[in-house]
Amino acid sequence: MTDKNGRPVRYRTVAEEMHHVKAAMEHPDAVTYVTHGLRKNAIIELYQSGCDDEMVKAVTGHSGVEMLKKN
Repeated sequence: MTDKNGRPVRYRTVAEEMHHVKAAMEHPDAVTYVTHGLRKNAIIELYQSGCDDEMVKAVTGHSGVEMLKKN
């Protein structure tokens, strides 16, 4: 993910935005949603779509395959 200038956004920026989104949601479980869960879901979806380790690392920002497999 990038900001309006094309620079990568920090994890904290995404987490803060998620906090605002969750606060506005009416679903009772919204407060239990975690930012890391989105990253994990992205990893799963990318692998299920046929992406290889290098592509998944590039999209999710992981530096090593070990962390991808751990998620």
